[in-house]
Amino acid sequence: MKKRSFDYLFHIAEQIQQHSALQADKIAFIPRLMAGTSLPVRKQEDNEFIRRNGRRTLSMIASREIGLPYGAMPRLALCTITTLCKQSQSRTIFLGSSARAFLGQMDKRCSGGSNGSLTHARDQLKRLLSCTIQITEESDQHWRMDSLRLSQSATLLWQPCAPQRWQAQLTLSEEFYQHIQQFAIPVDLRVLHACAHYPLAMDLYGWLTYRYFSLRRPTLIEWRELMLQFGNHYQRESHFKAHFHHALERVALFYPQAFFLLQPNGLLLLPSQTHIPPRDLNRFLKHGA
Repeated sequence: MKKRSFDYLFHIAEQIQQHSALQADKIAFIPRLMAGTSLPVRKQEDNEFIRRNGRRTLSMIASREIGLPYGAMPRLALCTITTLCKQSQSRTIFLGSSARAFLGQMDKRCSGGSNGSLTHARDQLKRLLSCTIQITEESDQHWRMDSLRLSQSATLLWQPCAPQRWQAQLTLSEEFYQHIQQFAIPVDLRVLHACAHYPLAMDLYGWLTYRYFSLRRPTLIEWRELMLQFGNHYQRESHFKAHFHHALERVALFYPQAFFLLQPNGLLLLPSQTHIPPRDLNRFLKHGA
């Protein structure tokens, strides 16, 4: 089955309903900064990217020679790095025994050449690990800024898809390591893989399960706020709404426990379960990590 086909999506949805992420050994983690705001969807001409979520602003700054990360690959790589960090409880992360193994963790086949998955993954990892992330929070009486880099050092040596020519490890910055240990969001890896051709759906899934962790009463998120957070590359609000609806339908297929209502003026979130139940998360952290 092709991964973009409806048959494939329904097949994954059935698997998720039949077997929990704990049972399927598919519990993974994303950093909170990825759940609260989102990375670029498309290649950026500028070397600075800004997303806003209420009073919080995320800025990504990159070298012009390397550029900013974009698309599904850095999202999947962030999930892989965060999960490996949670499992190892170490700042030093080894990215699998081979390029094939690393790409396999992201449900990607290993292919060489200038347009192959290996070249694309290496390029996106360079972009991701080289950029600086700045998070600011501001109110009438308060202003706070945190700046962090994901990696303190990194080595990427991976020519063919073979273990004997593979060396890929990175040492996370202390700030990012602490961010992961304290604020990582548990997700079902199968959902991210199924949505890998639709980054907006990946972002919505992480955001919803993050919001439902603390949501206690119905909350309306207006369209202008949603567009600032998820859709600042859309020229018209009507275009954003259409893509947002489509992505939301896809997430709902995999996450039926998420209750919400689409309103003329925004999205009404209703108190719901996180996608990874707290009991399953506790069992995983006790025995699986």
